[in-house]
Amino acid sequence: LGTGSGSDSSDPTFNGVAGRQSASEYWTFDGTADYFTLNQANPSWVENLHKNSAIWGFACWLYVGASLPAAACVLFGDNASASSQTGVSAFIRSDGTLRVTVTDSSGTAALTITSAATVNLNSWNYLAGEVQEGAGTGSLTVNTTQLDVTSTYSSPSAGAATYTWTIGNDGSPDVGTAYIPSGYRLPNIQIWESTAPTKAQLLSLRSITSTKFA
Repeated sequence: LGTGSGSDSSDPTFNGVAGRQSASEYWTFDGTADYFTLNQANPSWVENLHKNSAIWGFACWLYVGASLPAAACVLFGDNASASSQTGVSAFIRSDGTLRVTVTDSSGTAALTITSAATVNLNSWNYLAGEVQEGAGTGSLTVNTTQLDVTSTYSSPSAGAATYTWTIGNDGSPDVGTAYIPSGYRLPNIQIWESTAPTKAQLLSLRSITSTKFA
């Protein structure tokens, strides 16, 4: 939690009853500096996400509050969402679209893909994506709207990600400012590496889990 294994001001707040799996179990954030930090050096699966021939995907539910983020609402990342750093990030932009970036410290992003659809306010939203870099294919999903994207990385880095993997921030230590806003709820994030669900499978996953949130 937060910046370390002990209690501190960066810890997200757990809501609900531990062990239950209803829409009442989720994490909330204070909109300033609440996030999760991986409690080890980035493992190989994290480092592989930004490299050549990467195959990966993600899916989550996110309750979006009464307003869109002022700058961005980061779901996860390790590159501070900056082209001058190396890694990946996924976030909701201030216009409500879902964006994924892959960076290589060159000053120009290796990949930037953005959804066509926007999130809904005051409701649960299903957010997902998949990247098949070698094939140059992929998709982004916002609720039931899916967009095919070209996922070829431009000059991807073979080096390590700049920061430690975080959820609710885009780099550790506390370098980002695009935290999950107050009033938003995050119950889960699923991530795959070296394999990824297809666009159809991601939509099927939404259907299977929507009875809890929709």
